[in-house]
Amino acid sequence: MTLALAQVVDIDYVLSFRPLVFGMPSTERYATGGDAIVRRILYSWARNGGLLELPGRTLDDEDLAQIRAQLSALAEAEDFVESITLDLELDDVTSTLTIAAAEVLIDGQTYPLEVATADAAAAIAALGSATP
Repeated sequence: MTLALAQVVDIDYVLSFRPLVFGMPSTERYATGGDAIVRRILYSWARNGGLLELPGRTLDDEDLAQIRAQLSALAEAEDFVESITLDLELDDVTSTLTIAAAEVLIDGQTYPLEVATADAAAAIAALGSATP
């Protein structure tokens, strides 16, 4: 039996999008449908794409192109994702990488997402212990 997009339910481990911070919420809360899939993309980026390891790194245009390709591939590997458009912006002063994404899911709707990597590395332990 295939799950419909509207039936997807996950615990919401995203505490903050800017800066991106994961952890256990103080009260149990859930993301459903497309919002749950967007959070699954974030978890995948953090666990498999090294998203939380980017703060403080020096990045050039080639690095950004590789990051964009990797994050795009990870997102499109998620169930229910048809396509994704990514815009990466690096602040040279703070080394903060801002990622603006628009995910098109199987329902034909676009789900926007914007996250920043600054100060997010401390949250990776909480994400690593969670099973979304």
